[in-house]
Amino acid sequence: MLFAGLIFFTLLFYSAIRLLFLVWNQSLYQGLPGGDLFLTFIYGLRFDLSVIAILTIPALILMTLGLVAGRDVRRPAAFLFALLNVPFLILNLGEVEYVQFTGRRFNVQSFLIAAEVKGKFWATILEYIPLLSISTLLMLVYLVASWWWTRRCARVAPRFSRAPRFVMGFAALIVLVIAARGGLQKKPIGFAHAQVFANPVLNQLTLNSSFSLIQSLRRAGLPREKFMPDEEMLALMNGALPGESMIQALRPRKPQNVVVLILESFTLDHMGSPHGDKGYTPFLDEISQRGLLFTNAFANARRSIEGIASLLGGVPALMSEPFISSQYATNTFYGWGTILGSYGYSSAFYHGGDNGTMYFDQFMKSAGIQRYYGANEYPDKGDHDGTWGIWDEPFLLNMVKEIGTQQTPFTAVAFTLTSHNPFKVPAGAQGVYPKGTNEIHEVIGYTDGALRKFFEAAEKEPWYQDTLFIITADHTYKPVRPRYQNELGQYRVPLIFFHPAISKWPAIDTKAPVQHIDLIPSVLDFLGQDFASHNLMGRSVFRAGDRYVVFQSEGFYTLVEKTHRLTMDGKGDVHLYALEDHLSLKPPEPAKEVEDPQVRADLLKKLEATRQYFSQGLWDNKLYFPSGR
Repeated sequence: MLFAGLIFFTLLFYSAIRLLFLVWNQSLYQGLPGGDLFLTFIYGLRFDLSVIAILTIPALILMTLGLVAGRDVRRPAAFLFALLNVPFLILNLGEVEYVQFTGRRFNVQSFLIAAEVKGKFWATILEYIPLLSISTLLMLVYLVASWWWTRRCARVAPRFSRAPRFVMGFAALIVLVIAARGGLQKKPIGFAHAQVFANPVLNQLTLNSSFSLIQSLRRAGLPREKFMPDEEMLALMNGALPGESMIQALRPRKPQNVVVLILESFTLDHMGSPHGDKGYTPFLDEISQRGLLFTNAFANARRSIEGIASLLGGVPALMSEPFISSQYATNTFYGWGTILGSYGYSSAFYHGGDNGTMYFDQFMKSAGIQRYYGANEYPDKGDHDGTWGIWDEPFLLNMVKEIGTQQTPFTAVAFTLTSHNPFKVPAGAQGVYPKGTNEIHEVIGYTDGALRKFFEAAEKEPWYQDTLFIITADHTYKPVRPRYQNELGQYRVPLIFFHPAISKWPAIDTKAPVQHIDLIPSVLDFLGQDFASHNLMGRSVFRAGDRYVVFQSEGFYTLVEKTHRLTMDGKGDVHLYALEDHLSLKPPEPAKEVEDPQVRADLLKKLEATRQYFSQGLWDNKLYFPSGR
């Protein structure tokens, strides 16, 4: 009874702070639907309750221990409850203004920013007397209400004997643990669950500072890096390097649909055409001959959850945790659906996995994707593989039908599923595709066959001739060919651009290094659109000129350009290698370093510029710069 009342008052207080946050920062929310603003309060209760539950558990344990000892410790338990909760409530009050400076919620890294104003506290606080007055009043009301409730409960003798009270205390502890993890879903509540709306400011309003801080304490922080002045950094960014578009003459006059097919765990190693042999992807080999196949395309990540953020959000995996589930997930960013939606495109994401997997359904909302079509929406549950979701072939064929319901122009993104461990194929496909030399080869053949049937069905649709198709993979899987059994081979994926109405593409350098975060600028280039805000880490594959690729794993950074590869480890040691020499090596022979001080210095500057751009962009909520920058 004691904690029920205290939790109720604390929930009310969090809602009051959220209302104050909304009113005080009303300029951020002007023009937004009232219904969405109301929903932030409803969705926010889950995050509020999670934090309150975490901070209540120690007080409940204290009261239970007191019960075992035969002592009434309700007042000390209430004091401990207040001691744990009040500092976080004050933090939330302070963030009502803090968000104006950072554009995002408070986290562990914010203490470093707060340290910069040390010695200026009183000068700063005096500028916000009205906010301070309101905050003080709210806190006084909360403390008085909590004190009144504690006194009221402490005066009432327990209604039950010790044993029933112990059982009820244990049951309450179980309820609090469930509330702390946000419910009974597979994964505990995280930042990704706040990605409910396409507009990031609504997602920020859904969160609270307490939750953001506690979550960020559990994660390795992204260091704030500064290697050079910002102007120098911007000039070195991939998207800022000079070069004209080579696709201008081929741009269709009317709006074109865009279909992206993201293949689970496909590696360039699986294809035959780039290597002059058969491979395991006859359809990809065939369609690549009719389109553009980039043979030095790199994933920006090694995990699906990071690959999707790179492809559809333009955010590479340059930190230790996935962007989708990080404290930066509610930063301002312009995703695939948001950008194309600004040009009148309808959007949908199709994934045969069970809804909720890897937070994809949540991420699509913040990426501006209007519709999520997963296993829950698929009509025939008999096509479920029993492990992950719907088999690729029936799901892709059903997708063709669903695309027909989208308003044109449209963009449709599919992420296949079957080529994932345990690498099973449906009963009807067993013995149809080569087993190969790797456990994934048979299922690669199955998904390749499913793609063939997808295109055969799509060819009959009226939208087919006006559609750009892009085929790539989320990440790689154990390569077999020796030339891929190295650091670079772990990131080399297929990247194919195909359009039924284009029989001859311009003389684009398909051997140049390209990456997943190049997808958004490439599509905009093809469509002849210039979005107002540019993420300068990406660069259109259709633009001539210099370009480079950056990825990292466990603090080990790699930069790849056309002739060289530069690496930097966690200690800051830098090494330069000739690119082609490395790609053709047979393991375990090590790559040989190149002594070229000028190339080394130039590439190191570009790597440092990218790291600085990424870290400052996430820290300061500023990944984008005006068009033409």
